[in-house]
Amino acid sequence: MKDAKLAGIVSALQLLCGVYVGVHNHPVNVCFRGLGFFPNEKHPRVFWAGIEASSNLRALASDIERATEKLGIQRKQRPFSPHLTLARFEHPRLPEKLRSAIQENAARDFGSLRTNQFHLIESKLKSSGAEYTTVESFPFAAAEA
Repeated sequence: MKDAKLAGIVSALQLLCGVYVGVHNHPVNVCFRGLGFFPNEKHPRVFWAGIEASSNLRALASDIERATEKLGIQRKQRPFSPHLTLARFEHPRLPEKLRSAIQENAARDFGSLRTNQFHLIESKLKSSGAEYTTVESFPFAAAEA
């Protein structure tokens, strides 16, 4: 990403979070529950754990999209679907043993957390797989004591 564009994104997110801390100031509660695939189990490209979150996550995501849209970053056309990507598949086939383990744990509760920040992550696709780097962290609610 070009330095000027990145600086604009960081600045917009810092400004947004400054407003959040002053006005909204509510951490997000997140529960990791269930497993699934995008686009579907027959042709899996992404394996994910579902996220059930407090309603302020959806509002925060919408505000982030609105802030970055002003910088020329298009909004997603699909509905917001919070999830944790566990794996990506180059060839959309699942070994039967893995498929069986996923089905056995499809409704499992994997734990929860409460957070007052989000991170801007850069992903670089390499032949060895994706490499992720945290560019900046953004507190959107005061830290809890």
